[in-house]
Amino acid sequence: MESARTFRYDVAFSFLQQDEPWALRFAQALAPLSCFVYSNEQERLAGTDAMESFRTAFKDDSRLNVILLRTGWGTTRATRIEEAAIKDRCFDEGFGALLIVKLERSSKVGWCSDHLIYFDLETYPFEQAVGAIKRQAAQLGADVRPLSGLEKAQREAQAAEYDREARELFGSDRGVREADEAVTELFDAFERDLLALGQIIPRWAPAFGRTDSRHAVGRLGRCSADIRWQRTVFNLIKSELTVAVLDRHIATPQETSGNKLYGYIEQPTALTKLSFMVDRRPGLDICWRGRGGECYSSAELASRILEALSKAARKDES
Repeated sequence: MESARTFRYDVAFSFLQQDEPWALRFAQALAPLSCFVYSNEQERLAGTDAMESFRTAFKDDSRLNVILLRTGWGTTRATRIEEAAIKDRCFDEGFGALLIVKLERSSKVGWCSDHLIYFDLETYPFEQAVGAIKRQAAQLGADVRPLSGLEKAQREAQAAEYDREARELFGSDRGVREADEAVTELFDAFERDLLALGQIIPRWAPAFGRTDSRHAVGRLGRCSADIRWQRTVFNLIKSELTVAVLDRHIATPQETSGNKLYGYIEQPTALTKLSFMVDRRPGLDICWRGRGGECYSSAELASRILEALSKAARKDES
């Protein structure tokens, strides 16, 4: 029987890197259940074969596997390894040790049975997702018990310390510098990927320009992406990174000192508008938090912006 087995973890989470904050939030809410989140296991996994360690975590060491599903899961190196291990276990033992939490409605795992129920985090609250995970883990033999007074106090102390560190960082010159560096990384990655796409589809004639870490414009075909980093001089409390994908050309910062029209008389229309707040991951790493709570590294956000821009360029051609 499943419950007679010995497991290192009650729950193992598989997710794209941008959804690490979701995984960490779930792991914290599920305490005292033991959870595998790869970023929490760096000390134990250091020096091991990553492929074998990840495979073992999901194939043998976890009582319940939870996929935090978003488009792109199963296509990265890490999630391909995890998917293979999860799939093998499902085919060997059935789907009882798998729960899928959808972070966007369109996502689906092709090899899963159509009868498998997905938990839709866009429709139902986070607390219900935690309850669903606890319930399924308990059915598989996990000891689901309330936190003790000491454990609750420890969690509250850790959360308070994390919040204090975040406030200090976001209110400091160092935090401002780190955020500006993250914006520069975003611009660098966006420019690199934009020009690489232009090599594949030359007719889209890509163009890019920027002003330090405050403003950048990229163009594909007849469409543009306008990226603006807005912050105060001394802190990040009211900072915001905005992205607008437009249906017409606008000038890059190098082409004009103002945001004037470039080759068109009509004002461009925004096809997509995105807004991100600066946030942090464990270890004071800067990331970008969207309105839905999802977080992206600078490189991941650059990819998302390019995806939106290329989609607009394709639609404009059709």
